[in-house]
Amino acid sequence: MPTASALASGGSESGTALEHLLGEFLGAVPDATGVVVASESGKPIASRLLAERIQLIAATAMAKLLSWAGEAVAANLRLPGMLAVTIDGPSWQVIVAPTPSHTAAVLVTVEESSDPSRVHAALPGLLRAVDRNLEAAPPA
Repeated sequence: MPTASALASGGSESGTALEHLLGEFLGAVPDATGVVVASESGKPIASRLLAERIQLIAATAMAKLLSWAGEAVAANLRLPGMLAVTIDGPSWQVIVAPTPSHTAAVLVTVEESSDPSRVHAALPGLLRAVDRNLEAAPPA
């Protein structure tokens, strides 16, 4: 699958490690069709998603906004611990979730015929792994 990769990092070690992590996630969770990591500012860091750079930039910026909005709605309803926001389309879903440290957001695409519960079950581990990877990365 052609992918955009290590976009914001310019191909740094962090981008390569994140790409590998995203590839492992997609291999372990075949219901997921793509995954993107967005920085705190909404810029794409790494991706395993068939998309052009401009699409990834727009998607990750919106994903970060969506994650923030989901947390705000949950807080206003006094519902603690929002984990993810899901967008449903006619034949697809997009799941957006912040990492535990809130330094990044992860966007996962799922086709309609897939079982998103398997993605939701694997997502917390991916979010923690992305955080660890970003913490270990040398400063840009």
